[in-house]
Amino acid sequence: MIIKSKERIFDANGREVPICELDTKRCLVKSYHNVTMIKTLLEYYDGDISVNLHGEWCEYEFFSEAIKYHVNYVMAHNPSKFTELVNENAIFQYLWSLDLKVLNEVQAQVERWSEHAEDLKLARKRGDFLQIARIEKMLDLQAREVVYSCLVYRA
Repeated sequence: MIIKSKERIFDANGREVPICELDTKRCLVKSYHNVTMIKTLLEYYDGDISVNLHGEWCEYEFFSEAIKYHVNYVMAHNPSKFTELVNENAIFQYLWSLDLKVLNEVQAQVERWSEHAEDLKLARKRGDFLQIARIEKMLDLQAREVVYSCLVYRA
């Protein structure tokens, strides 16, 4: 489903287009004259424009599973939330900050659990890299379960 803002502008070809769009299947945000979005992407990509910037148009596709799950969850439970954010041209900032927050919280939780994981300490002491990888992956999955229930699965 594509959610389009009520506010419209004319593009370079003279067609009337929405100022902001969200493609919920692809988790793609298209925005016109969104200075915060352009600044954020330029900062994140360190000036290397691997994102689509077309003058004052900008589009970005979120690939993280957290955002994909969140978009599906909100569309099922409270789709008007995204309609409001798209109309305010604030959907990019909302999804971007959620993505960063989820990533940081998962990493922080894994670090907290790693400090007290005796089996991980033992595997590191023995130099068993396969066991270290298994334990770290398990901790990551457990952290996602906790963090996702608090941040991703909420409308």
